[in-house]
Amino acid sequence: MSTFRLYASDWVYVTQSNVYVNDRTSQKVSLKDSKDDTVHKYLFLKFEPVPEQYKYKKLEEAAYVNIYSSFTTEAPPPDGYNYFSINGNIIVEDAEFSKVVYNNMPAIGSGSYTFTGETYFGSDTQAWLRMWFYPWRYNYDTREYEPYTDELRAFLNNGLRVYEYIYRPLTSPFLAYTPASEKIPYVEFTYYVDVKSELQDISPTSGYVPKNGKANFSWHIVFKEGDGLCCAESIGQKSGTFRWRAKGSGTTNSISCGTIQHCEVPPGTFLTDEIEWQVEVVTDANQTLTSDWYTLSTVEVLPEAIPLSPVSTMVDGAAPCTFSWEHNIGTSTAQTAADLQYHTGDGFWTTLGHVTGASTQYTVPANTFTSGSVFWRVRTYNTDGNAGDWSDTAEIIVVAAPPAPVVQVTSGSAPRASISWQSTDQQAWEAVVADISSGIVYGLAKGWRLPDYLPDGTYTAKVRVCNKYNLWSQWGTCSAQVSNSAGEPVVLTAADGVAVSLRWISSGYDAYYVLRDGRPIARTTEQSYTDNFCSGSHTYTVRGVFTATGQYGLSNAVTACSICDTVYISPVPSAKWLRLRYADISDRRTSLNTSRTVNYQYLPGAEYPSAEISEWTSATMSVQCAFASPAESAELEALQGSLVCIKDRRGNCAIGVLEALDKQSSPFFDAFSFSIQRVNYVEEVTYD
Repeated sequence: MSTFRLYASDWVYVTQSNVYVNDRTSQKVSLKDSKDDTVHKYLFLKFEPVPEQYKYKKLEEAAYVNIYSSFTTEAPPPDGYNYFSINGNIIVEDAEFSKVVYNNMPAIGSGSYTFTGETYFGSDTQAWLRMWFYPWRYNYDTREYEPYTDELRAFLNNGLRVYEYIYRPLTSPFLAYTPASEKIPYVEFTYYVDVKSELQDISPTSGYVPKNGKANFSWHIVFKEGDGLCCAESIGQKSGTFRWRAKGSGTTNSISCGTIQHCEVPPGTFLTDEIEWQVEVVTDANQTLTSDWYTLSTVEVLPEAIPLSPVSTMVDGAAPCTFSWEHNIGTSTAQTAADLQYHTGDGFWTTLGHVTGASTQYTVPANTFTSGSVFWRVRTYNTDGNAGDWSDTAEIIVVAAPPAPVVQVTSGSAPRASISWQSTDQQAWEAVVADISSGIVYGLAKGWRLPDYLPDGTYTAKVRVCNKYNLWSQWGTCSAQVSNSAGEPVVLTAADGVAVSLRWISSGYDAYYVLRDGRPIARTTEQSYTDNFCSGSHTYTVRGVFTATGQYGLSNAVTACSICDTVYISPVPSAKWLRLRYADISDRRTSLNTSRTVNYQYLPGAEYPSAEISEWTSATMSVQCAFASPAESAELEALQGSLVCIKDRRGNCAIGVLEALDKQSSPFFDAFSFSIQRVNYVEEVTYD
């Protein structure tokens, strides 16, 4: 057992009576003027550093702070003693004493952070008073002694705040001698032996380290249990050496670590499948510690990949799509690469992408996938560059417009072009050549022939398709060249009448189409046609066609007019005109009444209604007639309930159902009146 002393090297005296005093020169200071003195007075002391040879000594007994004091008190009590106490609080923060005053004292500890001392003296005293601090405390919960390590080191680093308490009235102030006097305060320590330390938390001691990645090794120097916990300094590493070798090899490799208690080995250091390693350190207490040899594998296990997103959801095919996954591996090493594949239900996997590095996501551009189900999977690579198994398959539903169809002309240069296309996900389609459109057609058909003939020239044919998500593709296009080879000329003539009579001269054509104002109204293989249900003036042409080649010849245009000398009626579509020459009044009138449906809505705040005009028109033609012949009357009555056509001399015409007849009979004639509501009767044929 030995002792060593540390003398006070820095100090300051502060008092509540003058909160701005900073006394660092007085040889003696008053800690208490009387028993009932309530003015706080403190002496702050900081001691010399612990000499190097004592930093790692094990303290076994109390540390004693000695301060020389002088005071007198009243006569001692009957037991012959006065009871005095000089105490101290450990400072818990570093403070510059030259700047300390009462108003900015450094923080102190409480409870266990206290030096205590008790001394019994007579009434007149001048001597060294002692405070003590035990380095151990008793834990009543665990019933064991525990060290005050942190408190001790706080005292050595930051110092002590000293104050005095006295139980007998003072007849002179209680004075403490400062380091400015010859009686310099000091602390005395008792120690036995040097502390011992050991290596703990050595890692890794088993398992795996990567060949191709950074390998981290670590350890910690700690005091052995029961040692060093009450020494002046914590233990550290003065120097360290990391050693490794191939398992079973006699050749050892070394890496110097300095004061750092770990070693990071760069990738590619370990070339064998198993290595052994140890560490040797020299502590701050000049003790050499050497670990055991530990065996580790450098062969990494294969990883497992787990798809995370998107999984079992719908994605927008028109936007970029980001795939993400989880890289699972027992060694907790990072992913070095990844592969992604997909298929669309056919089971044939296609490479989607490859990732180099640790990123666990991959983004594909917009329009990578067509609409429908898409299945994807992923696999990841370990640091050895080996891939794990493919993950479970994840499914997504892609909502996207179908790709633009591939369009081609299948009719050569024929004026009535035919086109076809190839498409996917088609549920509907629309085709356009020049200004002629098919309109939207629902179905899976992938071919279309124009309903009309085109003049010579170059045209663009385009097709778009729609899928089950009601999304349309872009237009697919191709160029169409039209060149017509006409046959014999077609010479057309026309005659006016209740019905217009057309005749033409030509030969060689498979069929003829009659066009009224550019619209085909009839197909015939004859060279004549009667247009029964026209009204007014019209322009006619005749198109002779070759069915096999799609070529044609077009006649001259003629203008003809439907002319009536009175009112006529005929069943439709057959043409058997009944002449309505007479009526039972001299001033007969045929009327045509038309109307447009209008809905009126009254809106709040508006004085007048708003009008919503319908697209539909109503037209009613009213007629009066009379027959002297019962046969003619019967002929009109036979038309009741039939679709009929009515014409008059003013060019009015209506096709509709003869629903009702109003008949008035006299001895000489039958008089009739009736009305026909015009229906949508279209005379038009399509080209074969």
